[in-house]
Amino acid sequence: KDSAGHRYNNALALSARESATTVPHGEAWNDYAAMLNDLGRYNEAYDAAVHAVALVDVQTDPRVHAACVANRAYAEDGLGRFADAERSYALSTAIYERGLPATAVSLSINLNNQAMLLRGMQRIADALPLFERAIETRLQALPADHASFGTLYANLAGARLELGDIDGAQRDITRALAIAEQQFA
Repeated sequence: KDSAGHRYNNALALSARESATTVPHGEAWNDYAAMLNDLGRYNEAYDAAVHAVALVDVQTDPRVHAACVANRAYAEDGLGRFADAERSYALSTAIYERGLPATAVSLSINLNNQAMLLRGMQRIADALPLFERAIETRLQALPADHASFGTLYANLAGARLELGDIDGAQRDITRALAIAEQQFA
């Protein structure tokens, strides 16, 4: 009864009673889904994300709605429901794209996650342009030497390597290492 999930559920119940709209309540459920995803509790995360999606209307708050759908996609991926995850990532990407430039970082994260899903499904040729778009999109919001680009370039390098593009992989991993060195200097 004293678990983090139990305390969080109590907070959600309080939020529902005190909230005049469903968006803050939906955001709370989405945060809960993200926490459960981080813990690898994908069945529970999926249920929480589905609840969050139902509470947040895409017209009322598209940014939050897209985040809820993205968390559902992450849970579906964790559950091995890859086709569902692919559809959910595509939907959240479309919603984030309508909110640019304000949603550039969220869109970039979503594109990277979608690309990682496709790469895990051995659809590397489909993943490559998504990795590239993730970098291009993030450049709209963050400087090119931001630490988060290291991960994006490393992911892109891995995909290029799997496709046999050794020169491209070397170029991207060199960028990733330069960013990492800068962060630790």
